[in-house]
Amino acid sequence: MLQRGCRSGRRLLGILRARYPLVAQSTLTADPAIYGQPYQNIAVFSRSWEGPNPLTGFSFSNPPSFSSAAASSAGLTNLKEFRLAQTGEGIQECELVRWYVQEGDEIEEFGRVCEVQSDKATIEITSPFSGVIKTLKHAEGDTVPVGGVLAEIAVEGSISNPVEESCGTIDLISTSSESDSSNDSIKRTCSTTLENGNPTSQEKGKVVTSPAVRRLAQELNVDILKVFATGPGGRVTKGDVMAYHEAGLEEIPGAADATGEAADAAAEGIEHQIDQQKQKHHKKEEQISEKPLHVIPLRGYRRAMFKTMTTAASIPHFHFCDEVNTNVIIDIRSRLQGSPALKGVKLTYLPFFIKAAALALAENPSINASIASTGDAIIQHAHINIGVAVATPFGLAVPNIKHVEQLSIAEIAREISRLQTAAMNNQLKPEEVSGATFTLSNIGAVGGTYATPLINSPEVAIMALGKIQKVPRFTTTGNGVTVEAANIMNVSFGADHRVVDGATLAGFGVAWKTLIEDPGRLILELR
Repeated sequence: MLQRGCRSGRRLLGILRARYPLVAQSTLTADPAIYGQPYQNIAVFSRSWEGPNPLTGFSFSNPPSFSSAAASSAGLTNLKEFRLAQTGEGIQECELVRWYVQEGDEIEEFGRVCEVQSDKATIEITSPFSGVIKTLKHAEGDTVPVGGVLAEIAVEGSISNPVEESCGTIDLISTSSESDSSNDSIKRTCSTTLENGNPTSQEKGKVVTSPAVRRLAQELNVDILKVFATGPGGRVTKGDVMAYHEAGLEEIPGAADATGEAADAAAEGIEHQIDQQKQKHHKKEEQISEKPLHVIPLRGYRRAMFKTMTTAASIPHFHFCDEVNTNVIIDIRSRLQGSPALKGVKLTYLPFFIKAAALALAENPSINASIASTGDAIIQHAHINIGVAVATPFGLAVPNIKHVEQLSIAEIAREISRLQTAAMNNQLKPEEVSGATFTLSNIGAVGGTYATPLINSPEVAIMALGKIQKVPRFTTTGNGVTVEAANIMNVSFGADHRVVDGATLAGFGVAWKTLIEDPGRLILELR
């Protein structure tokens, strides 16, 4: 029983030592009447305790079943793992954009912890409980899988299943009462060490870092074992790797082999080249230095586009192209511009094109569809949600307007303005970039005339609008054939040829064109 009690005491002290690396030596004195002479003095490393003397020892009159008060004073609390929750349908990982807290900060329930960005949106993550941030498991810029641990938070309560520490064990060697305390020995093992007061990561070839930092080191040809670590617990951060790379400390392959005569010959060759350059150039010329490569990580919208277009490359596309006379729509827009119904929003041609697409989709429900995730069925949607491609500084975003069949042109214009503003500020919500049933790309807004758009899977069709150009066109009247100016726009329709045949796509295109060139019915359908 005595030995079991001492082992419990050592184990608890080992936990204390692992949690508090800044240590001072103190003495634990046991009652000889209870423990006997062999366990009278036990030399340990422990945290400096509050009191007049930081080296004051503790005396226990009972076997070491430590009191809750002592555990509380040692800072032992219940550690909870704070994991990344599912942020949206189909999301498997998120990029950690920003920490709002640091280790040691107090956090309230529902307080902001961090900001993450998925393929679809940027989201703030809040804490489900109050406590103290003990450990941040990832650095900004890391990719965190859904369900992965973001941080450890200490909350009130005793430890029932403490988180495993990265440090090893502390072996306590007991002495008799007749031995001098100077003969006490302490052995401590840990996966990280301190050199010159600073943390490093080179302990038996083990490096504490994230997979994202390891990939960056490989891309920059940096030996991560030689990188000076500044992160918590000797962790190598992205900034450490970049600092090492920018300092030019990478090894040049083969440089270590240039020894002896080979090194002398190389030096002579360099001197000879310098002399030749001096003789060749009589005037001072501007030196041209080679610029370093600019590496842009695939994150956020760019990563979403990468995945979507990779999927689109496997879809057999069929494209149908046509040109549309927009003379009447241009005239109607000019009359409606400044209408009170717009509530200050600028009226463009896009709301007319979107409303016409909704009416054409209602007539062709097989286009307003998507392929089931199982791949064995086609889902025709009851509502029409049209996605609109928006170019942003963060990449291509495709927010969608919900239930377009129920909206007026003025309401569509206001919704386009709202979504574009949110996209440009990287503030789109997950529900605003998911659930589209059809996508429209206005390539004409940036000057394009023709396009062959790629489907935004799992949708089955897409359309692209070119710019409006004034060109001559022949028209037939009672007086014969005449030439008149026409505002022509080229439009392209694309469909998944596995589930949409050419006649169906052409029928949808013709229906849309008719609504634009003769918008009388379009006006009748407005809500």
